[in-house]
Amino acid sequence: MSEQQYLDIIQEILTTDGIQTDRTGLGTKNIFGVQNKYDLKDGFPLLTTRFIALRIAFEELMWILRGETDAKILQEKNIHIWDGNTSREFLNSRGFTHWQEGQLGKGYGFQLRNFGGDFGNPNGFDQLAHILKEIKTNPASRRHYVSYWNPDQVLNEAALPPCHISWYVQINNGRLNLGWSQRSTDWLLGHPTNLAFYGMLLLILSKFSGFEPGVLLYQGQDVHLYSNQFDAATELLSKEIHSFPTVDIKKDLNSLEDILDLKWEDIQLNNYKHSGKMKKVEMAV
Repeated sequence: MSEQQYLDIIQEILTTDGIQTDRTGLGTKNIFGVQNKYDLKDGFPLLTTRFIALRIAFEELMWILRGETDAKILQEKNIHIWDGNTSREFLNSRGFTHWQEGQLGKGYGFQLRNFGGDFGNPNGFDQLAHILKEIKTNPASRRHYVSYWNPDQVLNEAALPPCHISWYVQINNGRLNLGWSQRSTDWLLGHPTNLAFYGMLLLILSKFSGFEPGVLLYQGQDVHLYSNQFDAATELLSKEIHSFPTVDIKKDLNSLEDILDLKWEDIQLNNYKHSGKMKKVEMAV
């Protein structure tokens, strides 16, 4: 359950034959079907072979938990992970010429808080409110499941269909476990932030429910490296692995409102040692 499993997947992808064409035009090396587990009793899974900005993962998580769809909210926090896929040029290429720049549409946050609903009208299903209630009132249930994949809306009314498409909570022996599934994973740039994102979600749900943080499970279908990432990925294989840090949430979380009011200042990252920043690689759009 250590970081080595992340590096092993890099090695497996790099040694795969052939380049797969893809929508970005860069081409990828990819594999099918990856599963990784991280037990949070061994530390928080913030990768250490290079610096990973936990703040970015946290702020994106909160943006989604609040049901936001405007990337400009993240830009105001100097977070630019959604700039390319919500640019004027990209939106126009998707046929969304009438949308304001920065608009993601009916993707992650929308489906989490208003599944199947309409913009400006909370007439859909609030999956977050539902799962929080169920975790508290029916913890043994096997139905603690959230889906971002509403086919008609995410394919036709979102700038980019969600890459991580669902998550599931299991409570067992006093511990809260969380697993998430991705249809498509950028293993170099996307996955480390996604890993921290869902690690933070697990901690938030544990704090809210009173259960101990358990195992974080990732399941990916198409797992890939883009052609412009091969050199940086190869370089990572020689970097030193450090022990995982720990993360504390410094405020009580007794309600949905408490969760949505979380700020970066409420998060404490402890003993994060890493092998330095990775050389800059442009994100595929």
